[in-house]
Amino acid sequence: MKKTAMSFGLFLLLVSSSVSAAASPRYGIKAGLAGANQNWEYSNVLGKVNRDHRTGMAVGVFLDLPLKQSFQFRPEALYVQKGSQIDVTHMTYAGVPQGMTTIKDRIDYLSLRATARVKTAAGPLGLYFLGGPRLDLKMGASSDIDSPEMDAILDAYKSSVVGLTMGLGIEGALRAKGSLFVEVCYDFDFGEAAKYVGDEATLTIDNKAVLLMIGMAF
Repeated sequence: MKKTAMSFGLFLLLVSSSVSAAASPRYGIKAGLAGANQNWEYSNVLGKVNRDHRTGMAVGVFLDLPLKQSFQFRPEALYVQKGSQIDVTHMTYAGVPQGMTTIKDRIDYLSLRATARVKTAAGPLGLYFLGGPRLDLKMGASSDIDSPEMDAILDAYKSSVVGLTMGLGIEGALRAKGSLFVEVCYDFDFGEAAKYVGDEATLTIDNKAVLLMIGMAF
């Protein structure tokens, strides 16, 4: 993890230093919701287990470095809650459904992003597109299930995951200095987030998330 994080950090530093001399940087904050989901796939007869979306929090800071009037480099550091949930039906001894419990799993990441932002038009209000590589560093993992097997699955989450972020947003200038924006982004990973080798099967878990965020740049 340290080698991956250092390489990603060095990449951000080199790009930022290469454009900072010719750019007027803007700083900003952003916060919103992360609609996360996961694929749980077992190597035995269970196969792929469908899990539901889990809504978490996303908050962080960014730096806008203009390269051209309509093109910016935006390094970001976000705290993002990912994971999933599943509804479990309780059955009586006679096989009759009796209530349901929602079980949630949460994975917390420090998400380092090197995105590029392209505006479609100049003016006080405009649409923009963004995208770029992402490095998610695991900060913690938890589950509503308290069992040795679940603890082992949580421990199997990788300390770092590399992925890609793509999205779009709309930004408007404020009367005072700065701007306000709303954006939606889709996160996907290049590999599995976790791989747990159990006694009966191997479980692989993939992360996905849609982030809806509001922010300000100064």
